[in-house]
Amino acid sequence: MPDQLSITFAGPHNPRRHYARVEGSPRLQRLLRVLLDGQWHSTRDLSLRCECYSVGASIQELRDERNGCIIEARHTAHGGHQRWEYRLTYCPERLREFMEGR
Repeated sequence: MPDQLSITFAGPHNPRRHYARVEGSPRLQRLLRVLLDGQWHSTRDLSLRCECYSVGASIQELRDERNGCIIEARHTAHGGHQRWEYRLTYCPERLREFMEGR
């Protein structure tokens, strides 16, 4: 059994859910600021660094077509513990420019 599973997903918009736009959400701005380094980050790391306690849901909001980010996810095993990690692979230019101005 492999010790790592990688997933790339830019999910379709779910009309039954409300997704925030980065420009109006300090929570998504904190998360995106960390992810912009292009490195892998664990759910715990993102939760602590971004004061974001629903990391998976927030990742999905960044992936929504209104924000347009592409974020890879992988499931890894470290010291007998399983965890999810995330890495930003694409961020629309308009969001990069917005974040640079903050």
